[in-house]
Amino acid sequence: MTAVPANLRRMPSAPVLAYSLVAALVALSIVGLLGSTLRRPAPEQVPVPLNPAVEARWGIRVSQVAVTADGGLVDFRFVVLDPDKASEMMSSVDNLPVLLPSGSTEVVNSAAQMGAPHTLTAGQTYFLLYRNADGVISRGAPLTVQFGDLKIDHVIAR
Repeated sequence: MTAVPANLRRMPSAPVLAYSLVAALVALSIVGLLGSTLRRPAPEQVPVPLNPAVEARWGIRVSQVAVTADGGLVDFRFVVLDPDKASEMMSSVDNLPVLLPSGSTEVVNSAAQMGAPHTLTAGQTYFLLYRNADGVISRGAPLTVQFGDLKIDHVIAR
């Protein structure tokens, strides 16, 4: 075994040890804070309320209304329950649902219907995109989905 020279066997002074310990604790605290912000739980997803009258009339169940495209679009998703009734809804712009943000007089409606005819299948999810002019619908905000005289209230935009 080799002997360590006396000048290398010195212990660091107390202030150097204290500063090193403080620096290590600060670094660990920063890493802990960053780690906890990166692991934040996703916001709670609130299911869309059901409306049996909408399902019976239009043959669909609304599954999601979500703000997307950096706030410029609203993604409206629905599951087809009855393909014939859902096709009737999709056949005319007048039959498509409109979105009514709570606390606003704005109406968000689809500017165009689907261009090509589609064969809708029961159990499949489909979507409509709505232009979200001026960000009138925002994430977490309540809105109403209206189908003529039928409504689904208290829908929370994702």
